[in-house]
Order: sequence, then C-alpha cells, then structure tokens
Amino acid sequence: MNDAVYTRWRRLLTIGLIPLLLVSLTGCWGSQDIQSQAYATAIGLDYENGEYITYVQVLNFGNVARSEKIEIGNGLPIWLGKARNLLLSEALTTIHFTSQLPMFWGHVRIVVCTERFLRMKGLQTAYNAMNRYREIRYNIYLYGTKEKLEDLFTQKSMLNESPIDSLIANPKQVYEPLSSNQITARINEPGNPAVLPSISLDGSVWKEDKKGKPMFRIDGGYFFTDRQFGGWMSTDELEGARWRQSKLRDIGIMVPAKNPYASLMIKKSRLKITPIWEAGEMKFDIQVKLQGFVMELLDDVAMDQLVNDANEVIRASIQHSFQVGVEKKCDPFALQQAFYRKFPKIWDRIGGKSEFMLKSDSLRNIHVKLDILHTGKYKGRTAK
Repeated sequence: MNDAVYTRWRRLLTIGLIPLLLVSLTGCWGSQDIQSQAYATAIGLDYENGEYITYVQVLNFGNVARSEKIEIGNGLPIWLGKARNLLLSEALTTIHFTSQLPMFWGHVRIVVCTERFLRMKGLQTAYNAMNRYREIRYNIYLYGTKEKLEDLFTQKSMLNESPIDSLIANPKQVYEPLSSNQITARINEPGNPAVLPSISLDGSVWKEDKKGKPMFRIDGGYFFTDRQFGGWMSTDELEGARWRQSKLRDIGIMVPAKNPYASLMIKKSRLKITPIWEAGEMKFDIQVKLQGFVMELLDDVAMDQLVNDANEVIRASIQHSFQVGVEKKCDPFALQQAFYRKFPKIWDRIGGKSEFMLKSDSLRNIHVKLDILHTGKYKGRTAK
C-alpha cells in the first residue's frame, strides 16, 4: 500500500471515529440537579472573644424559584448554619463542609454584620472574606445591625413568602441602596463617607391574626470614612440627609413640624453643596430644590405661607442632621468629600485624611426652594 492510499484510509477512519466519540460524550458530567443543592442567600458576620462567628441562611429550590410559590401563606422552612473559628474563612468553610447538600454561593444577596464586628474588624475584613468565593457577586448589599443575627435570619416576610422577597432584599423600597463594591469605593476615596444601612425588627405595626409579627425596618446607618468606623445615626437623626437622594421616592412631611395644618408629598429633590475656604476654615453652603404636592390641608392658608413653612421644615431637618453628625463625627451630607474635590491641596495640607474636620459652624447657609406642583383635586381645605 503506497503512502497516498494509507493517508486516505487514515483520514476516513478518523472522520468515522469522531461522531462515535461525540455521541459517547456528555456535556454535563459535573452538573448538579437544581433540587439537589443548598442555596446560600444571606451571610451574617459577628466577632466575640477573639473568634469569628458566621451565619449562613440556606434555602432550597422550592424557596428560591418564584414559580414554586403557588400557595401563598404556607410557611417556607429556613435553614441556618452557624460556626465559630479564629479565621473568618475557616468559619464559613465549616458550614460549607457540614452541609448535607452541595452548597451554591451564587445566590447570596446580602451580608449582615453586627455592630460589634463593624467596630472591631471593619468593612474591609468582611469584603475580603466574601470575595474569596468566586461564586459570590460584587453587587451584594451590606447591612449592619444591633439585633441578634439568628433572629434576623429566621424572620419571614408578609404572607410567609420567601425571605429573599422581604424588605431586606429589596432596599429600593425605602432608600437608595449601595452595593458592596460601591461602598468599598467610597471607603477608599478621601472624605467620602460610606453609609451602611442599619436594620432592626419592628413588631409594633403588623399582626398575624392577633399575634404581633416583627418586620424588617431600616433604623439608621453606620458611617465609615477611610476604612475607619465613624459612628451610628438613627433614621430620625438622618431625616435631613434624605434630600441628598437623587432617586428620591415619595416622602411625606408635616407642615409645620409642631401643630401641623398640612401634609406634603415630596417627589423630587436636588441638593447642591458649595465648599468655601474662608479665614483658614472650611465652610459650606447647601442649596436644595424640591418638587411636591399637597396631600392634606386642614386650614385655609395662602400658598406663599405654606411654601415658606415647608421650606423651614426642610431647612431645620438639614441643620439638625448636620449638627448631630458633627457631634457623632459623621458626615451625612459628604461635605468633606465636596471640599476635597474642590480644594485637594488645602485638604492635604490641613490633614483631612486623618481627622474629622467639620465643626458646628461649618455649615454657613441653607437655601431651600420648594415648588408645589398641585394641591390635588381640591383647591382649599376639605375639613371644617
């Protein structure tokens, strides 16, 4: 057999074997059945007596897939793993290896840190530990809490639906959220505070039958600057800082704050900060423009008076949030970042990277301009 014939037969044999090999192969040798995996959806971090304490909330496929939620109101089981170790990664690994099903981390949406963990270890420790797991995404939400993590992670939402459908996993209902990568970026930027929302359980509003039903509630925020823990401010203390939100949701205010005669709904807000270097000190002017409409009116008042009284309520809330922030060494309006961006050389010279620079008189002027779009279907008051 000459070389040409031999080569031709070898090619024909190779072409004939390739389909047989393809048929014998399967493309999913390493795959897992969906219902045969444990889905980690939330992670809790605590620190006590020199040890890290980790919690992992696990849901099965029936809890995660929305198509499975046919019978609304039936309780869904929540599995919670807990482990302790000198190393954070080892504590998480212990939970992983004791799971009776392969654990999938790609559905983790929230990480909740106790206040003790935040004060002693900070956000960077949590962020580094999470990113060791390749399946965990960068856009998870971070929270702080004063509550017990076990109580938070075993709490169910309304109608006993999946916990991942509750307030904690849908923060846009309440505030403009920041993902973990956004928070980390702010921590590393001079003068830019990262605010970690604080959550708690409130059992005073809802009931299931006649029994109180605790629900998740945003009760404040933890402040970090340059990776350092700053302080905590409650939602009441942060009331004036909400006007910073560019994607503001409907927010109601009473006018005036004491003995109100009207209720307004604010639909849109735009806040501008003007930093000033004056007589060797940093000063700031704040200008905020808002749009809203009348929700309730108990007295017949002129529109000018209503607008002026509403402007004063908003101005007072901004002043209050600023003053409380100075006392607690928090910067809810990111004033220091605005100063750094405009005067970077002065910022470095006065030591802004290492010190909290705001004083009680740093906020010079607050200008508020409210535009009332309409008064509803009624022109005046509806109650006599």
